[in-house]
Amino acid sequence: MLGRSFCEAVFDGISLKYTIDDMGLDEFKRQVEERLGRGISNPRKHQPFTKNIDDFSGWARGDDGLYSHTIFIENGRFVIG
Repeated sequence: MLGRSFCEAVFDGISLKYTIDDMGLDEFKRQVEERLGRGISNPRKHQPFTKNIDDFSGWARGDDGLYSHTIFIENGRFVIG
């Protein structure tokens, strides 16, 4: 994800929405890809919510391909011993 300071530095402090409006989305994407040195993937299909709870526990694969395990801890405290 591009941070605000990156966009301000690249586009001289102009608000990003006006930059995209002025140059068009395709040209903006081309310039960002040029500066990144790689392409930006197409948007993925939205996965609709199937539950109305936050269910973040379990194994999750990160962007780096590695897995991590998250657990819910009541009241945010964990005491050993």
